[in-house]
Amino acid sequence: MLSSFILIMSGKHYLVRCFKMFLKLFIRKIFTSFLLLILTVTAFAQEGEIHGVVQSLQEKENLQFSNVVLIRKTDSIIVRNTRVDHMGHFTLNAIKNGGYSLIISYPKMADYLKDVIIKDGSKIELGVVKMDLKANLLEEVHILAAKQAISRKGDTIVYQADSFKVAEHANVKELLRRLPGIEVDINGKITAQGKDVRRILVDGDEFFGDDPVMVMEYLKAKGVSEVQVYDKKSKESDLTGIDDGKREKIINVKLKENAKNGYIGDVDLKSSFFKYNDDAALGAIYLRKYKAAVFGQKSNLNIGSFSASSFQGFTGYDDYYRINAGDEGIPGAGNNMFGSSPGSGLPDNLSLSGYFSGKWKNQSEASLNSNYFDNSSKNLQSSLTEVLLPGGSVFKSSNYNSNESRNSGTDIKTKFFLNLDSLSSLKIDIRAKQNRNENQAEIHNESFRQGDHLSSKNFQKSFETGNADIFSGNINYSKKFRRKGRSITIDLQPESKNGNGTQSNLNNTSYYDEDGNFLENLDFNLRKEEKGTETSLAARAVFTEPLFAGLSLQTAYSFKALNARSIKETFNNDGAEKVAKRIDSLSNDFRYNSSNHIERTVLQFRSGKVTASTGIEVTLTGFGLKDLDTHKNFDRNYINFSPNTYFNFRTENGTDLAIQYDGKTVQPTIAQLQPIRELDNPLYEFVGNPGLKPAFQNDFSISFRKSSVQRSSFYLNMYYSFVKDAITVNQTVDQFNKRTTGYLNLNGNSRLGISAGYDFKIKNTAILGNAGLNYGLSNRVSVLNTVNNKVTNNNYSLRGNLKYSVKDIYLSISSFLNTSIGVSSIGSVNSSRTFTHNHQLAANLKLPLKIEFNATAALNFQPSDAAFNNSVNTYQLNGYLSKKLMRGELLEIKFSANDILNQQTGYTRSVSGYSTSELTYSYIPRFFLLAVRFKLAGNFITDKKNN
Repeated sequence: MLSSFILIMSGKHYLVRCFKMFLKLFIRKIFTSFLLLILTVTAFAQEGEIHGVVQSLQEKENLQFSNVVLIRKTDSIIVRNTRVDHMGHFTLNAIKNGGYSLIISYPKMADYLKDVIIKDGSKIELGVVKMDLKANLLEEVHILAAKQAISRKGDTIVYQADSFKVAEHANVKELLRRLPGIEVDINGKITAQGKDVRRILVDGDEFFGDDPVMVMEYLKAKGVSEVQVYDKKSKESDLTGIDDGKREKIINVKLKENAKNGYIGDVDLKSSFFKYNDDAALGAIYLRKYKAAVFGQKSNLNIGSFSASSFQGFTGYDDYYRINAGDEGIPGAGNNMFGSSPGSGLPDNLSLSGYFSGKWKNQSEASLNSNYFDNSSKNLQSSLTEVLLPGGSVFKSSNYNSNESRNSGTDIKTKFFLNLDSLSSLKIDIRAKQNRNENQAEIHNESFRQGDHLSSKNFQKSFETGNADIFSGNINYSKKFRRKGRSITIDLQPESKNGNGTQSNLNNTSYYDEDGNFLENLDFNLRKEEKGTETSLAARAVFTEPLFAGLSLQTAYSFKALNARSIKETFNNDGAEKVAKRIDSLSNDFRYNSSNHIERTVLQFRSGKVTASTGIEVTLTGFGLKDLDTHKNFDRNYINFSPNTYFNFRTENGTDLAIQYDGKTVQPTIAQLQPIRELDNPLYEFVGNPGLKPAFQNDFSISFRKSSVQRSSFYLNMYYSFVKDAITVNQTVDQFNKRTTGYLNLNGNSRLGISAGYDFKIKNTAILGNAGLNYGLSNRVSVLNTVNNKVTNNNYSLRGNLKYSVKDIYLSISSFLNTSIGVSSIGSVNSSRTFTHNHQLAANLKLPLKIEFNATAALNFQPSDAAFNNSVNTYQLNGYLSKKLMRGELLEIKFSANDILNQQTGYTRSVSGYSTSELTYSYIPRFFLLAVRFKLAGNFITDKKNN
């Protein structure tokens, strides 16, 4: 194996030429064939019909709403589904030739099962179908129909797991790949009926957090009873009955009785033996009512192990709706006080986590999550930009940035849920976080006028540290009344932040005349000390009342009060004086408070397949800002309006049409009205505009989706957005490329987007495919050197994908083509038309002797254009070869290679109307890893039938 990789490396240039030849073949042959394949998927044939009447055997009553399902025998896919009408009649039409199983079901009745064959457009008349009670037919074969492979119960699609054969030691991921309509790609991304799935539940509950990887990797397929797929409404919609249009595609895995108690152990060690390591360990126990786990990871790669990615959701999310009321927090508080995560670059991360949850007989529950993190990053960046100014002059800038950052701390989150009685509950969420961060940076910047004459140079060196203690929580009381649809919820949310930070900043700026001759230097050495506190208390009450059949009214009132104090002191740190001198013009002591009153009213109508609602939210805000140094006050009061209208038409057979309008007032921030003076870089200055008016944003959207169980779906989405009195940038650039930025109100900002796609399965094959297109139009207005500048961008993209999945083989190929055209009203440096295309290929093969081979290729192409005279094409090839050992495949040894051809560049470029930019950054080049993984997963109680 090692000699093979040495041979690959020695023939790198030959492989690059081979990839280029493959690209030509791909574009000319394969992609053309792919488009032709999409156009010829549909076969033409005469279509049949099935008619019948459904009645009870004893009372001879029509069984309205009985579920009628037609399943194709060859692959157990549902091809038709309907409900019996009030006269007992049903019709299934447009049925293609072939053999089918007809299933009719009704509550408490034994299912009716009949095999039918459609030939040459035949019409089958079943007459009256007599349905008998299950109690009368417990020994009859009809009852076996309840275990059909796929069925639909309302909006839920149910798969019987034992009907889909998988390997002996297969996990849930392998099971999901077998289910029609569910797709799991090579990276673990899940889609069901064309929608992304971000959560997998186990018996209706989260399984160690909300990441699907835990379920897919560590639960065995043989322990699964059935898999349910459905659209889940938002928590507020479930409680109040007022549909807000929010849906989330959910997969619920129901376990067999003997699989509800188990254990997980995983040690995953990866090393290059020289530079890179990615190590993780996990131990967990899950019982019917209790779960506990510990986890640790140390890595200087960004690839992530299975166990690492699965534990990201342990403490990262708050499980409640935060009351946001437009408060702006501490004015002038920097990231060095409350922290920011390390950016891109070369990582070095450590994470230790723990988890516990338990339930009681009345379904009350409690959970505790804790996490310690220590994340570092190093990054070297360089950039080249070119900007056209009104009048035709051009500034060129080069920038070099060296940055090292570290963010560490602890994060603890606990949750209590108490069922007070059958209609009311109490839920308490508490979260506490300690954050410590530090960052050091060195920045070099040079600007050139036309003719490559130097205009200015700037050098900055800074070091900053900060720490913060953050507390947040929510107390929720919910009650449903005996009258259906009536409910009340009350929330109380306390929050507090305490932080402090220091920053040293060394800065040198040089200025040059029009011929590039030196004029003067400006030097300063500053030290900043910051500290701040922020406390808030918010409350919300929501009441829902059904007015009459189909019509409901929801009204809500919220209140939030916030108090903050921010002290920033800036000192001259040049060492000329024994005691550093405070610079009053760059220092401040602010006291800030705000009060917010929010009222929301929503009226909703629901009838059958139609849901419609309209409402408005009104926010009254008043705040005061006191400068305790200058004894000046800045007070402000305003009203925000947020109207909303929603319409939805949804059927049980997968048709969904939604139309929505949202509007909102956008207030100018304090920084836009009256910014805090800073002197981090004298080439950048911000000025306020006290005369700014609030803007109003209008968003319109239409979405249509038609999907079916057999993974055939079509969708069309459209949106349009425009802003009245948009708060836009007013920038002035002087002869030294100094940028003075302010804000003003302008009209003309808008966005338009259209996207369409079709997902399909090729008949009688294991091939899934999808194709789609997108169009986007954006208009952005601003002022540059007193001249109005309108930048218009048109974006066109086309995508396609084919995937083939059987027991031991997974293959996929996908393509994405994009064209972008940008136009600026003040002109363009060069043509702003760009074209890129990307193609991905993936293969996963399970070979004899428990050997697995995986390879992925990413082909990225940026052809030369008027803005850039060179093409940037990369061919990134990754792969691994693994061998599983021991009984139950507990031990795995894997050799992997990343970027075998060493094609990564750490380079991006862009064109936007009147400007072009190029960026290079730190990246991890080609590396090879040897991995040893011991993964143990099982159950405390076993059943021989499921082994």
